[in-house]
Amino acid sequence: MAASLAIEWAKTGVRVNSLSPGYMLTKLTRTILEDKPDLKVKEIIIVIQKCIEQPITENVGKSDSYGPSSGAAKTFEFTKRKRWADLLVTELADGIHALLSATCTILYCAPAITEITGWNIADLVDSDFLEFLATRRELSPNILLSELKLCLAEHQADFRSTFDESMRDNSTLLSYVRINCNDKLPSGPFTPRNIVFEIQGEPCSTEVEGDFFFINMKPFPSRNTDSLSTYVDIKMVNQRLEHEHAQLSQRLPQKPVTSPLTAAPIQIYATSPIIATHSISSQPGTAFDSSPFTGVPVPPSNSSPFGEEEGEDASRRKKLKKMTTGEQYVCITCGRTDSPEWRKGPLGPKTLCNACGLRWAKQTRTGKADEASENAQYDTPITSHVFSPDRSRLAVSLNSNDVQIYSRQGSEWAASDVLSEHDKLVTSIDWAPQSNRIVTASQDRNAYVWQETVDPETGKLVWKPTLVLLRINRAATHVRWSPKEDKFAVASGARAIAICSFDEENNWWVSKLLKKPIRSTVLSIDWHPNNVLLASGSADTKARVFSAYIKEVDARPAATVWGSKLPFNTVCGEYASPAGGWVHAVGFSPSGNVLAFASHDSSVNIVYPTGPVINIRISSLPFVTLAWTAEHSLVVAGHDCQPVVFSGSEAGWQSVGSLDAATGSKLAEGGRGAGYGGNTSVGRLKTGAFATFRDADTRGQSNVSGSDSTSTDTQLLTVHQNTITSIRLYEGHPGQVSKLSTTGVDGKLVIWDANAVAGDR
Repeated sequence: MAASLAIEWAKTGVRVNSLSPGYMLTKLTRTILEDKPDLKVKEIIIVIQKCIEQPITENVGKSDSYGPSSGAAKTFEFTKRKRWADLLVTELADGIHALLSATCTILYCAPAITEITGWNIADLVDSDFLEFLATRRELSPNILLSELKLCLAEHQADFRSTFDESMRDNSTLLSYVRINCNDKLPSGPFTPRNIVFEIQGEPCSTEVEGDFFFINMKPFPSRNTDSLSTYVDIKMVNQRLEHEHAQLSQRLPQKPVTSPLTAAPIQIYATSPIIATHSISSQPGTAFDSSPFTGVPVPPSNSSPFGEEEGEDASRRKKLKKMTTGEQYVCITCGRTDSPEWRKGPLGPKTLCNACGLRWAKQTRTGKADEASENAQYDTPITSHVFSPDRSRLAVSLNSNDVQIYSRQGSEWAASDVLSEHDKLVTSIDWAPQSNRIVTASQDRNAYVWQETVDPETGKLVWKPTLVLLRINRAATHVRWSPKEDKFAVASGARAIAICSFDEENNWWVSKLLKKPIRSTVLSIDWHPNNVLLASGSADTKARVFSAYIKEVDARPAATVWGSKLPFNTVCGEYASPAGGWVHAVGFSPSGNVLAFASHDSSVNIVYPTGPVINIRISSLPFVTLAWTAEHSLVVAGHDCQPVVFSGSEAGWQSVGSLDAATGSKLAEGGRGAGYGGNTSVGRLKTGAFATFRDADTRGQSNVSGSDSTSTDTQLLTVHQNTITSIRLYEGHPGQVSKLSTTGVDGKLVIWDANAVAGDR
């Protein structure tokens, strides 16, 4: 404070060496001031700190009208430091404090401006603040100088208008501006030309200095997140290098490109009498001229080319190599991403986890390698899938960081494109039926919006990604477009849901976060037909209905059964699972008046906001996904490996049956697959007597009643041989769905007739 006063009063010839309260409240001065109250008031007015200081021994734990309260003693350790006021301002490196005059002239600026932008304080003081603003558009050779000047003038006029309004109304200023950096900074490929700042300010007025404006500027986003300007620069440099690479490639002779691997095939089944069975094949002979992509990446081996190392040093180096490896491996059989050791499989080294690798090696030694290799290519789990609006294309995530797009070619499906921008496993995909845009979410905490555009060089349609600013620090778990496709929601492990809308000025998608009262990972989301309400299910055992109303995007919504006043992040309903299980799936009915959610406690719950909450407990394994086929009917599926139909009304709900006709047919046949010893089946599993089960468990064989042969059949009675991960509408419209599609961990995609219920459960 002494230094600040010294600078301020130096202009008038006053020299400030130190500051002191002026008087100490001792026993003698206390007696004098109590006898002469007028003297006390006069002395306090002329003292700079407007108080009479107490001795520390008397001040601690006391409060007196003559001096500061006990709260001052708590901050004494810092305030007794020399030049503590200067340290308080100068050590705030993440923000820049400045004083502006009423005409927007810079009167003072904190030293942090030099570190962030490269400008010296002497270059800024007494200069117009508007001179340092930059244009909001990115520089490129196609921008004319006149357009650049016009854009800069608009930027300056917008800020000046906001500044004058704040000064006139004596209100708080909040604005976002781009400020040019000093051209004398060391140049580099990623040196920022300008930085986006968030400015907050308050107008002030004194009798001596007159009107001035105090502002606090912080880089946006803050330094705790990745620099947005640097990211944009990296993308621009990457595009420039790709353009140069394409030009150089045209000068070189073209050579045919071959790939050692082909995309992992997907089995597509259709329950009779829907359509004939199709398979997405990538066997030798299938054409991949336009897209030689690989389905399952084979990570490089960690084996040393210099032979085996021996001794303690070698083992120590091997352990260190395992600890420091940054590769992400995925087992092509079970889908695991964590394993103490990765082993060789039918698709190459480090493609199987420890357990699956040992099992495959044992099958190889027993002469079953060919059969294992044939089955392994269909065991790649499908994490998520979605069809194009005309059902001619299919986008799937084969438990990897890429999205495979398949196109229908007659009765076959062939890989046509790959969306490869994510660094980790893609968890969810959605395809907008009207705008033909794809949105993907991944464990790398990113999401991308893919638009099919014409490549100016080749003239072909290619998928181009658009940046999405999610602002989450955990994996993205689920993504869905809104009904009007003007925004989308991304669930995450950061205990938040990102509601993303498009920013046309900067050509990216920005997000607003729904946070409270979410307490754990959000596992699923679903939009209400009014484009505003959003249902979510999370690992905190709660299903909730939020308002995702964005004033700049949505029109004022009409009143619904969930509420009438719907500002952003309003909780319209919160419902717990009966036994405290994770809520895996949520979904609104076609009218939006009913909510259904499935949880890990093997229950399906139907919520009527103005009526009861119906809980249906089942005896089978939990469900993880659901879809409404009509206003009073829905289909759920999960670990039981078959889609189950539920129907009912506000009076009650019940299970109608399964869409899997294979279970009923095999039971009727009573032959192969009907169970050990001719016993009936329970649920999806094949059961028998305890002794028969014990023999099958120990030797993998069982004696069928009435037969001398042994059976090694381990297949389930259902079409899907493992957990069903997702259900999507295939044909029809909301409220009248005729066909559904499901995918599972077994690598199969099955088309079901929504009206063909096979027997009661």
